[in-house]
Amino acid sequence: MITEQYVIMFYGLNTKYYTEEYIARMWNDLAYKEYRSSGIFVTCLVSTQLFVCGQQRGCNLDEITYVITSSRNPVENSDMAAYEAAFTNVSRDIREIFGNPYMSFSIRNIDVHFFKNLT
Repeated sequence: MITEQYVIMFYGLNTKYYTEEYIARMWNDLAYKEYRSSGIFVTCLVSTQLFVCGQQRGCNLDEITYVITSSRNPVENSDMAAYEAAFTNVSRDIREIFGNPYMSFSIRNIDVHFFKNLT
C-alpha cells in the first residue's frame, strides 16, 4: 500500500529526564487527547539515534536524538490530510511540553504492508 511515514526528530533533550519511555507516555496521552477531538489516534515508534553534526557546529559525538515515526494505515485512516493534521497537532503539543527544542519534521511516501496474521 502506498501511504506516508511521518518522522520528527528532537535534538538536545536532556536524556536523564527525557527517556524513550517518558516520551512514549507523553505521546500516548497527547495522541489520546487528539483522538477524542478528531477520532484519529496517532500511533508511533519512539527511538534514539546518535546525531553526528561536528564540534565546529557545537555538537558532541554522543548527541542523542529522539526519533518519533508514524505511518498512516490507509485502511484505518483514508484521509491523508486529516491524519497529517492529527500528527501535526500531537507533534506541536509534545514539542511545547519539551520547551520548544530544535526539531526536524519530514513526510515520506512509502510502500508498506500491514499484516494481522501470516498464514
